[in-house]
Amino acid sequence: MRTLIGIACAAAACLFVLYYYAWEHTIFDSEFESYESAEASGAVAGGWVPEFLPRSATTIIERHDLDTNERCLTARVPEPDLHSLEIRLLDSGYVSASTSPPAPHRLSPFTTCPFELSDLGVEALLFRKPTPGSIEVEYVALLRGERRLFYWSAFR
Repeated sequence: MRTLIGIACAAAACLFVLYYYAWEHTIFDSEFESYESAEASGAVAGGWVPEFLPRSATTIIERHDLDTNERCLTARVPEPDLHSLEIRLLDSGYVSASTSPPAPHRLSPFTTCPFELSDLGVEALLFRKPTPGSIEVEYVALLRGERRLFYWSAFR
């Protein structure tokens, strides 16, 4: 009987490790001190750090899932660049959003975005970019007082 319990425990542990590895090996987490370091790593060219992010952005934290293409990011943006960023977002297909956005999706049972929807607060300027022919919608929230940017993709 003890042998069967030991085998069952070992099998359960193996299944957990396989499950964890199979799920987590497609999720990547990166932190960059500056836009230049994100660019040098290939994160901008790879689409994980959006090109609209100002070159002055700092403290960039991004997570993405290769399987689902879901991504989320937070960064600090100097105040003078926030206004020009609003214009750039509108020029690139984003629209001002007045309704509550969907929360960033958990990338896995073990990994979440580097922010919660509650971090946005009520004063956040919210933008969304629906992609025609796709179920994916991109969101950007700007917090002027804190000079923070939040970016995430969600599925309708």
